[in-house]
Amino acid sequence: MDTAATAFSVIELSKGSEQGVQRKVMSDSVKSAMAATLRHFTVDSWQADQWDVYVPSSQRRKVLRFPSTNVYDSDILRTAALLLLVETGSVDAAQRVIREGRLFMDFLAMNKVTIENTRTHLVEAYIRKMEDDNVSEGVIASRVRSARALFDTCIENDLVDSTCKVIFQYQRKTPVAPRRPPDSCVIDEIDRLVLNLPDCEVPLTIRTLYLLARMIPCRISELLAMNTDCIKYIGKDLFSVSKPTSKETSQHIPVYKPYVFSLEGKTEEMLHRCLCELISFNRSENALNADTDFLFYDSRLHRVLRDSDFNEFLAKLVADHKIRNEDGSSPKVTSHTFRHVTIGERLRSGIYTVEDTAEEACHSDPNVTLGYGHSSQNDETKRLGKIAEEIINKEFGSQTNGEIKKRTMTSAKFTRLLKNTPFLRLIPIVGACDNSSCNPQYVECINCDSFEPDRIYLEYFVEVRKLILDRLERLRKGGAEEAILFEEYELEIVEKYIAKMDQNSSREQKNMTGRDIIIVTEENLVAV
Repeated sequence: MDTAATAFSVIELSKGSEQGVQRKVMSDSVKSAMAATLRHFTVDSWQADQWDVYVPSSQRRKVLRFPSTNVYDSDILRTAALLLLVETGSVDAAQRVIREGRLFMDFLAMNKVTIENTRTHLVEAYIRKMEDDNVSEGVIASRVRSARALFDTCIENDLVDSTCKVIFQYQRKTPVAPRRPPDSCVIDEIDRLVLNLPDCEVPLTIRTLYLLARMIPCRISELLAMNTDCIKYIGKDLFSVSKPTSKETSQHIPVYKPYVFSLEGKTEEMLHRCLCELISFNRSENALNADTDFLFYDSRLHRVLRDSDFNEFLAKLVADHKIRNEDGSSPKVTSHTFRHVTIGERLRSGIYTVEDTAEEACHSDPNVTLGYGHSSQNDETKRLGKIAEEIINKEFGSQTNGEIKKRTMTSAKFTRLLKNTPFLRLIPIVGACDNSSCNPQYVECINCDSFEPDRIYLEYFVEVRKLILDRLERLRKGGAEEAILFEEYELEIVEKYIAKMDQNSSREQKNMTGRDIIIVTEENLVAV
């Protein structure tokens, strides 16, 4: 049988093996195709003990080292690493799947099983073993992903006999705190400086890269891989900018994604002008000597910009101009900061849907996109306070001939609450919830053990109770039965909020003093 013309060939295991009598291995044709792809990154051979890899899109070089193992497992490790390198452009990710994949293979070998015969109960046993060994949750999650990458490689290359579904899933017991960007005042100040400082302080390459990072929710490595043929004119006052995505084909040909802008916008016009100047310079005689068509080739450095160059510029800008968060702390601003900022701006705009934003950000899971949508701590405190103020004024402003006393969540209180759980969410006018798996709603929250009503809004609920009682009094004199039942139900919910606020307040103060206190009611209500 010609192995080059088949997806796999059947080889006998070495003598003395207890794993069975046969294993499927990759065909010569598959390995030849992989070796051809490998030549885009290194001159080393497929079976070399290490690959000296260079990734053009990120301008990074690193040595991938392979452990000593049999030819079957070796080919699976190499294929998984190469496919991950092509897909992500990350040498670190490729090395991680080699290192962690080998750990999973060793575990299977102890159980006399090969990677292609993995089943769900073995994955669960692997997770339990790591938990028993006190491996951190983040490392466990990473190792499970690497194990899945190896098994997926077996599926894609027809090395798996059974069609049974294997579940590679690990649920963290401790939620991960959301990553938050710097305060909006920091981003606003950097915007102002980058767009207005003279060219001697902000090079054209940096200014152009900054504008793209602020306007497109993508990875910096994708922007740095753009070429000079990136602008297309698609209509009156409309132009598109194309960038390669990190998802690349097996032939290492990037997929280009266009973004459309209008020349009528001030920022868009500035982006167009910077792009044209940079393209023109790169095509001039000075730049032609570099023999490159990368958009962000820097003639001063004699190479394409790296993300470290951009990060160093941002750090210097923050330090030189003494840019600070609202609380006076020094912000950490990197190229990835603007991916968080841009995605968050889209999600809060009310114009872009989560699905649209996920597609723009090249996220396969919209839940990942939502993780990028958090505001800074100070910004969220201000925003929730403003929402609360607007709701209260809308309800009671007309009755008090003007604005009532403003209620806002202070930064100090927000910080204190945030220490309770990394997934704490504030619900305006209601309280705080630390259940990351629920969708907070006014009625459901009061019956949830994870919900903690905030007594700062007791006055609001007392006023709401008065309004409902007034409506009930009128309805009972001649209103529809359905309306009466609805108002009675609303009154029941409000009474629960008031009772729980009083109960919590009483418990907290008793814990502090060790003595009983008077329950706060409508008659002895005091300001919080």
